[in-house]
Amino acid sequence: SLKNTEAVTGDETKLIQKLVDSAIKLEPPYIAIVGSPVPYTIGTDLEGIAAEVEAETGIPTFAVGAGGFRGYDYGASEAMLKYYKKMGFKKNPGGYTVNLLGAPPLDISTHELEEIKNLFISEGINIKVPFMGDSLYEADMNIVISTAGAALAKQIKNRTGTPYITGLPIGKKYSEMLLKALKGEPCEDICADGGDILVIGEAVYAASMAKAIYFETGLKATAGITGMTDKQAVSGIKSVMLTDEKSVFEETAKDYRAIIADPIYSAGIKGKTFIKRPHAALSSHLFRSNYGFENIINELKEKIGQ
Repeated sequence: SLKNTEAVTGDETKLIQKLVDSAIKLEPPYIAIVGSPVPYTIGTDLEGIAAEVEAETGIPTFAVGAGGFRGYDYGASEAMLKYYKKMGFKKNPGGYTVNLLGAPPLDISTHELEEIKNLFISEGINIKVPFMGDSLYEADMNIVISTAGAALAKQIKNRTGTPYITGLPIGKKYSEMLLKALKGEPCEDICADGGDILVIGEAVYAASMAKAIYFETGLKATAGITGMTDKQAVSGIKSVMLTDEKSVFEETAKDYRAIIADPIYSAGIKGKTFIKRPHAALSSHLFRSNYGFENIINELKEKIGQ
């Protein structure tokens, strides 16, 4: 750690030496320097520090700013882009390979991630989850499973031509659509604009759940988005931006029959059917469970009689 005077006056020698000493001892494949709001505010040259550490150690090093003025999803997106710029790909491991882009544990639980992986593996697809145990591989296709991975998918497509689709495989019919899209087959258009079910959460999840609800029940749902959004994710459905608690409770006070959201919201939502889907970015581990996507749809069918 640095003393206050060292941080404020820009004397970063001590920090650089500690990073270099640690890197020589641990020999990591790369170094990511993530700045907190304080160095961001006082103008610490994180890029310069990264360049010095890389020159001293020979280990690829990059910096990621964390100013504290935007959500975690923006930071995750930037970190993935910085990694790709510095490290690039590992070679295609063989077989039809797909990267799941945007799987931070704040958005996708371990149980949900296994559910997603198993679906694709059962179809003979070689699934890789970069930044969650796997490296970023050359792939035949990328799937964006949260908006944090959208910018990376777009940049990879622009640079290499690798196509990508956006969506979470939720429900039998919507999952089949995504599998068809992976194989380049035409899919039916989704037109489920609006409805009296509100799904609150990260954009790709909320939109995918709304689409899955439509395919499985015929009911139309609205995606209530609590972070970054993406046009491709929300195409074909109605979406609303929920930027803070006030906007959440103003929206949920409207004429919705059912709300699907993190349990932490339940205390402030009265007179509606409430279905829980824990979101770690909001409630951390408080409501952690092995409750999967399919359970949510089944509970919705049970509670509203579909």
